[in-house]
Amino acid sequence: MSLEIMMLMMLLLLEVLRMGRVNFCRDKRGGVFMAIPIVLLTLVLCGMVLLSYSNHQNKLSIALVSPLAVLEIRDELDIFEMREKELVLDSVEKSGIDKEKFEKEFVSGLSQEMKDFILKDLFWRGSKVEVGTGFDENGFFRDVLYSVEEVSDGLVLKRQETGKRGLLKVSEDVKIGFPVEYDFVFDREYLITRKSGKYVVEVLK
Repeated sequence: MSLEIMMLMMLLLLEVLRMGRVNFCRDKRGGVFMAIPIVLLTLVLCGMVLLSYSNHQNKLSIALVSPLAVLEIRDELDIFEMREKELVLDSVEKSGIDKEKFEKEFVSGLSQEMKDFILKDLFWRGSKVEVGTGFDENGFFRDVLYSVEEVSDGLVLKRQETGKRGLLKVSEDVKIGFPVEYDFVFDREYLITRKSGKYVVEVLK
């Protein structure tokens, strides 16, 4: 039962109650006996309407999918990029503005936790990447995911666009649900320069 229908029922009942009060004014002998049952009936039906609406809202909230999985990926990405930026700075301080040395230092410094975040449910150019036997993990990070370019004032480290894809499902207790497929795409670029004797890492994208 929709909220609009419930409200209409309440308005009709209130109108009936008003008519009962008018009859009471016209006929003092029998009007009071007619109004009391109408008042009780109105209160009972109003209570039923409120209970029905509350039950409807509870069922609706259970049937909707939760965006928690996407929010968790967003949080994990924030942590990953914070560590990534720290690694960029640490790597350039060890290698200097040297493309080959920096790239080697950076890729070797990626922790397994950082790699696991990228590889979990990984989609690359529209296709799911099967990570397992035969997958060259180091080659992927060195030759595919990351690239380093020399620019006039330093280096640019680019993480290519990757994505994750999954399915948001409703609770298992709900018989009827509408799962939603989601795509989460991300990339990043860092400019690495040396200013006033210190290395500086800036996010370009």
